Amino acid sequence: NLIIGNFHAELLRLPLGFGYKVRWTNMWSVGRDYIFNPSTIPAGQPGGNATRRDRTIYDWTLDNILTWKRTINENHNFDFTFLFNVEARDDWTSNIQNEGFQPNQNLGFGGIGSGTNPIVNNNDTRSTGTALMGRLNYRLLDRYLFTVSYRRDGYSAFGENNPHAYFPAAAVGWILSEEPFFKADFINSLKLRLSWGINGNRSIGTYS
Repeated sequence: NLIIGNFHAELLRLPLGFGYKVRWTNMWSVGRDYIFNPSTIPAGQPGGNATRRDRTIYDWTLDNILTWKRTINENHNFDFTFLFNVEARDDWTSNIQNEGFQPNQNLGFGGIGSGTNPIVNNNDTRSTGTALMGRLNYRLLDRYLFTVSYRRDGYSAFGENNPHAYFPAAAVGWILSEEPFFKADFINSLKLRLSWGINGNRSIGTYS
């Protein structure tokens, strides 16, 4: 069973060219995996064996995005974006196994407590993250483009000594098709772009 919901609000016409939007998304997932193997099949142990696995996940993210746009003398266009993000994920998993059901196997996994070799374990985890990002786009004469951005990501699995990672980036662009000397009518749009940046990921164990 999976429930996904989101809430979004946006203010478009704030003073001085500012805009703001907030977005909250969340996911609630509940899964049940119940298996019973009777002794009459190859996977079944003498007396049968059963597994009951229950898992619940709650995941939510909150984004705050502030934008600012300004045009000066029709030749200089500025577009700034600032992001603040916070998120969390909780995962609860319970596992029950048993085999050798007595006096019979009629209840299947519904009678898992009547087995002779119970195994019970669980795995509960929680992870949190934050992000800060600033990006500035500058357009000159509608054909020369400049972009700089900087992002700081925090993640609970990074550990106490290095709780954040940093990702700068920059780019320049040139829209050749907007130049007066460009005469190739069969090309609608042509842009050259050179960019540089640092990338990364957090695909590590929650408590690694």
